[in-house]
Amino acid sequence: MHPDHPSANLEKSLRLRVDGLGFSMSSEMRKDDKLIFCMLRKDELFFMLNQRAGTPVKPEDYEGIRRYWRRRNAHLVSA
Repeated sequence: MHPDHPSANLEKSLRLRVDGLGFSMSSEMRKDDKLIFCMLRKDELFFMLNQRAGTPVKPEDYEGIRRYWRRRNAHLVSA
């Protein structure tokens, strides 16, 4: 699974994840010398960090980030 994390300030988000949480950047994409996408990795965990589409201002109806996880052995978990 490769979760996608949009951000208004990729450089700031990257510092948190690399310097603070120990991730490493495995690929990046820039537009006009500005970071717009990167793939981060720590051990077996990967995720994408990309520039948020539209305005960097949080909309009034913003509901936060939703994450959906699926366990590999979900069929073994009883309800």
